[in-house]
Amino acid sequence: MPPSTTVSLPSSASASRFLGIDPMSVVSFVRRRARLFLATALVFFALIVGYTLQLTPRYTANADVLISVGGGAQLNLENIIVGLSGDNNSVDTQAQILQSRSLAERVVRKLALQNDPEFNPTLLPPKPSLLQRLGLAKTPPPALRANQDSPVIRNAIAGRLLSGLSVQRQGLTYIMSVSYTASSRQKAALIANAFASEYIVDQLEAKYAATKTVNDWLNDRLGSLQRDVVSADAQVQQYKISQGLLSAQGATNAETVVGVLAQQIAEARADLATKRALLNTTRSQLQSGDLSSVSAALGSGTISALRSQETQQSQALAQLKARYTERHPQVLSAQSSLDETQQRIRDEINRIVAGQQADVDVAQQRVSSLAASQGSAQGALAGNNRAQVGLAQLERTSDANRAIYESLLNKSKESAGDAGIQQPDARILSEARQAWQSFPNLTLAILFGFVAGVFFGSCAVIIAELFETGFTTAQAVERRLKVAHLASLSLAPRSRRPGKPEDYLIDNPFSAFAESYRNLRASILLDTSQHSDHPIIAICSSLPGEGKTVTSACIMRTAAVSGGSVVLVDADLRSRGLSKKFTPNAVGLVEVLNGTATIDEALVLDAKSGGYVLPVVGPPESGEDIVGTSKMDDLLAELRKRFDLVIVDTPPVLALAEARLLSVKVDAVVFIVRWRKTPSRAAEIGLATLKSSGANVLGVALSQVNLDSQRSFGYGDSSYYYDRYRSYYMS
Repeated sequence: MPPSTTVSLPSSASASRFLGIDPMSVVSFVRRRARLFLATALVFFALIVGYTLQLTPRYTANADVLISVGGGAQLNLENIIVGLSGDNNSVDTQAQILQSRSLAERVVRKLALQNDPEFNPTLLPPKPSLLQRLGLAKTPPPALRANQDSPVIRNAIAGRLLSGLSVQRQGLTYIMSVSYTASSRQKAALIANAFASEYIVDQLEAKYAATKTVNDWLNDRLGSLQRDVVSADAQVQQYKISQGLLSAQGATNAETVVGVLAQQIAEARADLATKRALLNTTRSQLQSGDLSSVSAALGSGTISALRSQETQQSQALAQLKARYTERHPQVLSAQSSLDETQQRIRDEINRIVAGQQADVDVAQQRVSSLAASQGSAQGALAGNNRAQVGLAQLERTSDANRAIYESLLNKSKESAGDAGIQQPDARILSEARQAWQSFPNLTLAILFGFVAGVFFGSCAVIIAELFETGFTTAQAVERRLKVAHLASLSLAPRSRRPGKPEDYLIDNPFSAFAESYRNLRASILLDTSQHSDHPIIAICSSLPGEGKTVTSACIMRTAAVSGGSVVLVDADLRSRGLSKKFTPNAVGLVEVLNGTATIDEALVLDAKSGGYVLPVVGPPESGEDIVGTSKMDDLLAELRKRFDLVIVDTPPVLALAEARLLSVKVDAVVFIVRWRKTPSRAAEIGLATLKSSGANVLGVALSQVNLDSQRSFGYGDSSYYYDRYRSYYMS
């Protein structure tokens, strides 16, 4: 298939999509924008890397400081002086101290950095102005050096010093990395070590100052407390004497009496309860009539003997009753003896019960007496207790003063001992030895340059695509203009066309350029053969400079060298670009239409191809419309009779009305769109104008197509495969 032929296959294109993306379109996009992308990316990459290489190098040294939590000799006096705790806040606080301005001023004094121009800008010579550099102004005399000990200068030096300091905690450990960045390796290590060592010294000085403050306060406080303790003890003793609160073995006399009486009452009540229980038991047994139980409960020896005698008498009586009658003298005598013994038992029991009752009465009287004594003693104790309230208050005051005094006395001894053994809460774990180059980071610059190059290269490509408003493929033409794509007209190689493109076509008949116009001619003849054997074709475009005139001349020559009779009518009355390409006659189209010349007189033979040209010598003198008249219809009809193909080169559609008038007088219109140049909106308006006039638009031809570049815009037409068949062309 010739390079200008395009057959759109939307179904195949849709089938090749993956996740809504056409892979071939992506490949084409990369191919056509690769140079722009690479050029932009390399420029930005080179700028960033080049800028990085010319920067002044900076060096960083690192010293590690270990924060000792809870270590060292500490004085915990109400948290006046404390060691560091292990919480994150304490460690972060030490990091801030390392970055404090006061510590920076210590480092400045230690290293005499006020004499270093890197930190003291007042030592630097003034920068000459542009006029001074050009020699247009005199260099001022050196200014007087400012006082280096002024607070403003010291503050500025400390600020510049801190700008190069970095303090970071290593993870969750108690190690602080003190890093410093300077213009030389030695200076960076020296300053990093100075910050670490001055931090340790600052801690010790702070502890010494705090210890001295505490000792001074303790001494003043101890003297005052000692006087308070002596005064409080004297008040306690005076109060005891005045209130009769004398005591022995830790208790007052009233308390001792109440305690003894309470013990005696308890014993008396226990004795009373025991005796009362024995009496109640005896009476209960007597009421039951069981004298044997009563004898056993009482535990009396007399009753036991009488009970034994009663038993013997009862046995003897029983034997007698078994031998004799109830009225027998021996029985009666034995019964009398038994009754007498039982009476004696009852009398003994009654005597014992009376004795128990007497014991209970005595015990009750003792309890009552002791209770009365206890009440009297408790009254005295209550008076003492009321007096004890005041005593307790005085004793609490005395004890509190004594406790504070003793505590502060111990702390004073500890503080005096700790003053000489204070240890810092941190130590230098490792000093800064060898500094490394930290700026500029060439690896990072290369990476950043690569990323920036890719980013700006992508932006350039995207911007180029966004501003790509022209037509590049047959698919784009048919999709956006809704008309058929007739051909893609090749651009003649610049190195081989020093003359006119239409001459290149004759000189290189087997070139891709010539083949593209043969293909356009074939499309025109195939599409118009059903309507006329001698078609009249108008070549139109929206704007000037789209290749309309060159296309008309090349179609004429292509048709002529193919053996057909063809005439090219230059109807662009103002530009007359076509007529300038050929030797002009004295007469032309205007003269023919005015009747001052015949067709034969106006026709010009193209010697290189054998075709004819009806040129334009000049515009109508009166400016009247001559192409829209019936005379133009008659002229075209006459030319149809004489030639196999009539080609009319019209003015731009958007510029002049003649194009619209001519478009309805011809059989078909070929609309020219310049590849990648014609704005899509202009092409749409031009086609809409022709269609609204009733023109038969045969289709669109893309002009001045660079086939080598066209391949990168997709597979919308056969030029995508140009590399595969370019060997068929000789030039």
